[in-house]
Amino acid sequence: MKKGLVFFLGMIVGGVLTFFVSLFLLFIFGSISQSESAEEKKSPLTLFEQPADIIETASFEVQEVLPDGNAIAMTQHHSVEGYYTDPTVLLLAEENSPYYDKQIVKVPKSKCAYRVGAYQYEPHYGDTRTLPVVRIMDK
Repeated sequence: MKKGLVFFLGMIVGGVLTFFVSLFLLFIFGSISQSESAEEKKSPLTLFEQPADIIETASFEVQEVLPDGNAIAMTQHHSVEGYYTDPTVLLLAEENSPYYDKQIVKVPKSKCAYRVGAYQYEPHYGDTRTLPVVRIMDK
């Protein structure tokens, strides 16, 4: 009978220990996933309160349109019309004029392309890139 009692108490103690170890592991893994999700929620788009400076270009060529409607674009090279090169920028989406791939976005003479923020993203090949955010606005 003593062996049965020892076996029964061992089962109870084992069950209680398993329960507390499970709670401990759940707590540890839960806090890790919460900290990861907090990092993921950080917006990759940072906008300045005031425009920082002017991007000197006559037009942009859209390379890729993002799901939110913003576009990654290249600036027109100053010396050769129709030749687009770095710096690559993020053009903020306009309400009534969605962007499309290979679109040429001209900067009207009465407006300027202002740097209004920064955008961080991770391209398909890995390293994180930071681009200037550009909005075409009145001078």
